[in-house]
Amino acid sequence: MAFGGSSLVTVVSPTPLNATARAALTAYLRDLADTALYLFPSVKTGQALTERALGHLIKKYATRAHLSDVRPHDSITCPLCPVPT
Repeated sequence: MAFGGSSLVTVVSPTPLNATARAALTAYLRDLADTALYLFPSVKTGQALTERALGHLIKKYATRAHLSDVRPHDSITCPLCPVPT
């Protein structure tokens, strides 16, 4: 985050996707209903997933993949992801 004057500004930088992630996202978007208002809608409510629900899903699938110590924030700060220049 960057601070500018008295307001808080969130700085967002793009996270590059590898070919596998890009293909999976492309397939997901192809199957996503045209009427969907959110990229990852809740199956139960149709609304956007809450931070807590997203964290639960990440933990669930990390456990299934036998990954330990995975947190939602790791997808943003992945040390293996190249930083765009």
